[in-house]
Amino acid sequence: MPHRIFNSAFLEALVSGEIRFPMRKPVFVPELIGTSDYIGLNFYQRYRVALAPLSPGTFFLQQIPDPSSPQPPPLWGEIYPQGIYDIISWIYSKMRLPIYITETGTPDIGDEVRRWYLVQMVHSVWRAINFNLPVRGLYYWSLVDSFEWTAGYNPQFRFGLYAMDFETQVRTARPSAALYADICAARGLSRAVVAQHVPGLVDQLFPLEAPAQEVRWAGR
Repeated sequence: MPHRIFNSAFLEALVSGEIRFPMRKPVFVPELIGTSDYIGLNFYQRYRVALAPLSPGTFFLQQIPDPSSPQPPPLWGEIYPQGIYDIISWIYSKMRLPIYITETGTPDIGDEVRRWYLVQMVHSVWRAINFNLPVRGLYYWSLVDSFEWTAGYNPQFRFGLYAMDFETQVRTARPSAALYADICAARGLSRAVVAQHVPGLVDQLFPLEAPAQEVRWAGR
Protein backbone atom coordinates (compact mmCIF):
# COMPACT_ATOMS: atom_id res chain seq x y z
CA MET A 1 0.00 0.00 0.00
CA PRO A 2 2.71 2.62 0.83
CA HIS A 3 4.50 1.66 -2.39
CA ARG A 4 1.38 2.39 -4.42
CA ILE A 5 0.64 5.67 -2.63
CA PHE A 6 4.18 7.08 -2.65
CA ASN A 7 5.72 5.50 -5.75
CA SER A 8 3.50 3.93 -8.37
CA ALA A 9 0.13 5.72 -8.40
CA PHE A 10 1.26 8.94 -10.06
CA LEU A 11 3.74 7.27 -12.41
CA GLU A 12 1.10 4.89 -13.70
CA ALA A 13 -1.34 7.78 -14.12
CA LEU A 14 1.08 9.42 -16.56
CA VAL A 15 0.82 6.32 -18.75
CA SER A 16 -2.81 5.25 -18.35
CA GLY A 17 -4.51 8.48 -17.30
CA GLU A 18 -6.01 6.67 -14.30
CA ILE A 19 -5.20 7.81 -10.77
CA ARG A 20 -5.62 4.77 -8.54
CA PHE A 21 -5.29 4.81 -4.76
CA PRO A 22 -6.09 1.91 -2.43
CA MET A 23 -9.76 1.72 -1.43
CA ARG A 24 -10.67 4.59 -3.76
CA LYS A 25 -12.51 4.65 -7.06
CA PRO A 26 -10.10 5.35 -9.95
CA VAL A 27 -10.17 8.84 -11.41
CA PHE A 28 -9.56 9.11 -15.15
CA VAL A 29 -7.68 12.21 -16.35
CA PRO A 30 -6.90 11.70 -20.04
CA GLU A 31 -4.85 14.91 -20.21
CA LEU A 32 -2.15 13.20 -18.13
CA ILE A 33 -1.31 10.59 -20.74
CA GLY A 34 2.10 11.06 -22.35
CA THR A 35 2.84 14.42 -20.71
CA SER A 36 6.23 13.52 -19.21
CA ASP A 37 9.57 14.10 -20.92
CA TYR A 38 11.62 12.52 -18.13
CA ILE A 39 11.25 11.16 -14.60
CA GLY A 40 12.82 12.77 -11.51
CA LEU A 41 13.76 10.25 -8.83
CA ASN A 42 14.26 11.10 -5.15
CA PHE A 43 15.94 8.16 -3.41
CA TYR A 44 16.97 8.02 0.25
CA GLN A 45 16.11 4.81 2.07
CA ARG A 46 14.29 1.52 1.95
CA TYR A 47 11.80 -0.10 4.29
CA ARG A 48 11.73 -3.85 4.83
CA VAL A 49 8.36 -4.57 6.35
CA ALA A 50 6.14 -7.26 7.81
CA LEU A 51 2.41 -7.37 8.45
CA ALA A 52 1.28 -5.63 11.66
CA PRO A 53 -2.52 -6.13 11.90
CA LEU A 54 -2.86 -3.86 14.95
CA SER A 55 -1.04 -0.84 13.48
CA PRO A 56 -3.39 1.06 11.13
CA GLY A 57 -1.31 4.21 11.55
CA THR A 58 1.56 2.56 9.67
CA PHE A 59 -0.68 0.97 7.01
CA PHE A 60 -0.64 -2.27 9.04
CA LEU A 61 3.09 -2.67 8.53
CA GLN A 62 6.11 -2.75 10.82
CA GLN A 63 9.67 -2.04 9.79
CA ILE A 64 12.17 -4.92 9.96
CA PRO A 65 15.65 -3.35 10.20
CA ASP A 66 18.71 -5.05 8.79
CA PRO A 67 21.29 -5.26 11.62
CA SER A 68 24.14 -5.32 9.10
CA SER A 69 23.22 -1.88 7.70
CA PRO A 70 24.48 1.43 9.16
CA GLN A 71 22.38 2.61 12.08
CA PRO A 72 19.90 5.26 10.87
CA PRO A 73 18.46 8.12 12.93
CA PRO A 74 15.09 7.51 14.64
CA LEU A 75 12.14 7.26 12.25
CA TRP A 76 14.46 6.90 9.26
CA GLY A 77 14.43 3.85 7.02
CA GLU A 78 17.27 1.49 6.21
CA ILE A 79 20.34 3.14 4.70
CA TYR A 80 20.64 1.04 1.55
CA PRO A 81 22.25 2.92 -1.36
CA GLN A 82 22.47 -0.24 -3.48
CA GLY A 83 18.68 -0.09 -3.79
CA ILE A 84 18.88 2.84 -6.18
CA TYR A 85 19.67 0.36 -8.97
CA ASP A 86 16.45 -1.55 -8.29
CA ILE A 87 14.25 1.54 -8.28
CA ILE A 88 15.86 2.88 -11.48
CA SER A 89 15.14 -0.47 -13.15
CA TRP A 90 11.56 -0.46 -11.90
CA ILE A 91 10.87 3.10 -13.04
CA TYR A 92 12.24 2.46 -16.52
CA SER A 93 10.18 -0.72 -16.88
CA LYS A 94 7.07 1.36 -16.17
CA MET A 95 7.83 4.61 -17.97
CA ARG A 96 10.45 4.09 -20.71
CA LEU A 97 11.70 7.62 -20.17
CA PRO A 98 15.05 9.20 -19.26
CA ILE A 99 15.70 9.40 -15.52
CA TYR A 100 17.29 12.19 -13.50
CA ILE A 101 18.18 11.43 -9.88
CA THR A 102 16.94 14.71 -8.47
CA GLU A 103 17.74 13.92 -4.83
CA THR A 104 19.73 11.25 -3.02
CA GLY A 105 21.67 11.37 0.23
CA THR A 106 21.81 10.24 3.82
CA PRO A 107 21.75 11.98 7.21
CA ASP A 108 25.07 11.63 9.03
CA ILE A 109 26.62 14.15 11.38
CA GLY A 110 29.89 12.20 11.62
CA ASP A 111 30.34 11.84 7.83
CA GLU A 112 31.49 8.20 7.98
CA VAL A 113 28.22 6.75 6.69
CA ARG A 114 27.85 9.48 4.07
CA ARG A 115 31.12 8.56 2.37
CA TRP A 116 30.14 4.88 2.38
CA TYR A 117 26.74 5.85 0.98
CA LEU A 118 28.22 8.00 -1.79
CA VAL A 119 30.55 5.29 -3.05
CA GLN A 120 27.89 2.57 -2.95
CA MET A 121 25.32 4.84 -4.59
CA VAL A 122 27.60 5.95 -7.43
CA HIS A 123 28.63 2.34 -8.06
CA SER A 124 24.96 1.31 -8.25
CA VAL A 125 24.12 4.13 -10.67
CA TRP A 126 27.12 3.14 -12.81
CA ARG A 127 25.75 -0.40 -12.84
CA ALA A 128 22.37 0.88 -14.04
CA ILE A 129 24.00 2.87 -16.85
CA ASN A 130 25.96 -0.19 -17.93
CA PHE A 131 22.68 -2.07 -18.26
CA ASN A 132 21.55 0.68 -20.66
CA LEU A 133 19.16 2.31 -18.22
CA PRO A 134 18.93 5.99 -19.29
CA VAL A 135 20.19 7.85 -16.22
CA ARG A 136 20.94 11.36 -17.47
CA GLY A 137 22.02 13.15 -14.31
CA LEU A 138 22.45 13.00 -10.54
CA TYR A 139 22.03 15.71 -7.93
CA TYR A 140 23.27 14.95 -4.43
CA TRP A 141 21.23 16.14 -1.45
CA SER A 142 22.60 18.29 -0.22
CA LEU A 143 25.47 20.67 -0.75
CA VAL A 144 24.99 22.32 2.68
CA ASP A 145 23.15 21.26 5.84
CA SER A 146 19.60 22.54 5.67
CA PHE A 147 16.31 22.91 7.51
CA GLU A 148 14.49 19.58 7.16
CA TRP A 149 10.70 19.73 6.96
CA THR A 150 10.13 16.87 9.40
CA ALA A 151 13.21 17.31 11.60
CA GLY A 152 13.96 21.02 11.63
CA TYR A 153 17.57 21.64 12.68
CA ASN A 154 17.90 18.29 14.48
CA PRO A 155 21.66 17.49 14.34
CA GLN A 156 20.88 13.85 13.55
CA PHE A 157 19.57 14.98 10.16
CA ARG A 158 22.58 16.66 8.61
CA PHE A 159 22.69 15.88 4.87
CA GLY A 160 25.28 18.38 3.65
CA LEU A 161 28.62 17.80 2.00
CA TYR A 162 29.36 21.06 3.82
CA ALA A 163 28.59 21.45 7.52
CA MET A 164 26.61 24.55 8.41
CA ASP A 165 26.96 26.41 11.68
CA PHE A 166 23.45 27.81 11.93
CA GLU A 167 24.51 30.44 14.47
CA THR A 168 27.34 31.96 12.43
CA GLN A 169 26.39 30.76 8.92
CA VAL A 170 29.96 29.44 8.48
CA ARG A 171 30.20 26.52 6.04
CA THR A 172 32.92 23.89 6.46
CA ALA A 173 33.70 21.18 3.92
CA ARG A 174 33.29 17.65 5.24
CA PRO A 175 35.49 14.77 3.98
CA SER A 176 32.55 13.64 1.84
CA ALA A 177 32.84 16.90 -0.12
CA ALA A 178 36.38 15.97 -1.12
CA LEU A 179 35.21 12.48 -2.07
CA TYR A 180 32.40 13.79 -4.26
CA ALA A 181 34.75 16.33 -5.86
CA ASP A 182 37.22 13.56 -6.71
CA ILE A 183 34.46 11.42 -8.25
CA CYS A 184 33.24 14.34 -10.36
CA ALA A 185 36.74 15.36 -11.44
CA ALA A 186 37.55 11.81 -12.55
CA ARG A 187 34.12 11.31 -14.16
CA GLY A 188 34.13 7.95 -12.45
CA LEU A 189 34.82 5.89 -9.37
CA SER A 190 38.39 4.63 -9.41
CA ARG A 191 40.02 2.13 -7.12
CA ALA A 192 42.40 4.86 -5.97
CA VAL A 193 39.53 7.17 -4.99
CA VAL A 194 37.79 4.43 -3.02
CA ALA A 195 41.05 3.39 -1.35
CA GLN A 196 41.68 6.99 -0.26
CA HIS A 197 38.21 7.80 1.05
CA VAL A 198 36.46 4.51 1.95
CA PRO A 199 39.15 1.81 2.02
CA GLY A 200 36.79 -0.75 3.54
CA LEU A 201 34.92 -0.97 0.22
CA VAL A 202 37.92 -1.64 -2.04
CA ASP A 203 37.75 -5.44 -1.92
CA GLN A 204 33.98 -5.45 -2.39
CA LEU A 205 33.91 -3.13 -5.41
CA PHE A 206 37.24 -4.11 -6.97
CA PRO A 207 37.63 -7.82 -6.14
CA LEU A 208 40.28 -8.48 -8.79
CA GLU A 209 42.75 -6.21 -6.99
CA ALA A 210 43.74 -4.57 -10.28
CA PRO A 211 45.15 -1.13 -9.43
CA ALA A 212 44.04 0.36 -12.75
CA GLN A 213 40.51 -1.01 -12.53
CA GLU A 214 37.94 1.75 -12.64
CA VAL A 215 34.24 2.38 -12.71
CA ARG A 216 33.82 5.11 -15.30
CA TRP A 217 30.93 6.97 -16.86
CA ALA A 218 30.48 6.56 -20.58
CA GLY A 219 31.46 9.75 -22.36
CA ARG A 220 28.60 11.91 -23.57
